[in-house]
Parts: sequence; structure tokens; C-alpha cells
Amino acid sequence: MSPRPLHSGARIGAAAGLCLALGAVFGELSVWPLTQIAEPLADALCAAFLLLACGLSGWWAGARPGAIRGGATAGAATGGLAGSCTGLAYLLIDQLLLALVARQPEKQAAFALSGFASLRVYLLTTTAEAAVLLTLFGLLTGGIVGGGLGGLRRWRAAR
Repeated sequence: MSPRPLHSGARIGAAAGLCLALGAVFGELSVWPLTQIAEPLADALCAAFLLLACGLSGWWAGARPGAIRGGATAGAATGGLAGSCTGLAYLLIDQLLLALVARQPEKQAAFALSGFASLRVYLLTTTAEAAVLLTLFGLLTGGIVGGGLGGLRRWRAAR
């Protein structure tokens, strides 16, 4: 018997969030050689990892009665937690390591066009907005993917 959907989703979401937050640290600090080439690849891998984690938690929750609702709950918990951990990681990195982040050409160009008086305020505003959007995107996507795979597991078991 699988654990309750919210608990399993929260556990998987915490683990996925930690992995994505570590990826944010490496991506934001530009430790990759060839950053311009590696960043889109890293973003695609992170998105695929998030979808896999949400689907996996929904699939596990699909073993219980109420598979679609349980899968959606587990997937939303996974996606929301992973998205918020990733957003908070970016927020902390941008504020704590401002001297390193300020050297990134894309941040300099965006700040110059923004109209903000301070780079710290610009990064706080844009990163806080991105953190909220990542959390909402994780909740929505996780619920859809988790509910779909949870229902699929239940449907396959009934056949």
C-alpha cells in the first residue's frame, strides 16, 4: 500500500526541489564551461526531471482508491514544492551572491533596460515574481501530470 498522496508528493517534491535548487546554484554561478550552450540544455533537463518526479508521485498514488484525485494531489504537491524550492534558491543566490550575479551579461543587459535604480531591487523583484510563477507552474503541471498517470495506473489495473 502506498503512503497518503500528499505525504508521498511532499517527500518526492522535497527531493526534487533540492536537486533543482542545486542545479540553480550551478546555473546561476555560471560554473559550466560554455554557459551559452549548456544553459538551455540544463533548463530542458530540469523541466524533464520535474515532469518525471510529478508523474512518478502520481503513479505511486494511483495504487490507492481515488487514483485521479490522489495522483493529482501527489503531483501538485511534488510540483509545487519543487518549484518553490527552485524559486527560493534563485532568490537567495541573487541576493547573497550579488557580486557574482552582477557580472552576468544577461543580467546587466536586462537591468539596463529595466528602469530600476538598484540592481539588488531589480533582482529581488524579478526573482520573487519568477519564484511565484515557478510554484504555480509546478502546482498546475504536477496536478495534471500526476492525476493523468495516477488514473492511468488505476485504469490499467482494472483491465
